[in-house]
Amino acid sequence: MTSDLREVLRFDHVGVSVGNLEQSHCFYADVLGFSEIEDTFELPAHGVRGMVLLNRSGTRIELFEHKDSRIFRGGDPIADIALRGWFQLALAVSDIHAVYAHAVATGARAVKAPFVAPDNRTVVAFVADMDNNLIELVQRAAAVHS
Repeated sequence: MTSDLREVLRFDHVGVSVGNLEQSHCFYADVLGFSEIEDTFELPAHGVRGMVLLNRSGTRIELFEHKDSRIFRGGDPIADIALRGWFQLALAVSDIHAVYAHAVATGARAVKAPFVAPDNRTVVAFVADMDNNLIELVQRAAAVHS
């Protein structure tokens, strides 16, 4: 490959293992705005069902329900770092206080209310879905001061 990977690689989607596909679909659609179903699928030989959800900005999330799945993480932003692998989904928002309040009011578990990150420019907050998948809400400095 002769092309510079920094020019061709881009984030496409994140995959999340969930306990109940329909319940998680409602959560990610109603709470976080992933309201468009782009695809649904089944892998019957593996006991897996799934769907790809899309939000208005074009960001995708792929939900996987495995018949034998179990909760892996505790949904704590510090404790989960001790477990190797992906431990959170971070979503950029323009009004973190409104998004956090909406998320908690409509079914997300409050983990940590909005606070200023160590860079003193970014505001972050944490919520979790019903499977303790950790979701970080991020409001970058440009959005904080506008």
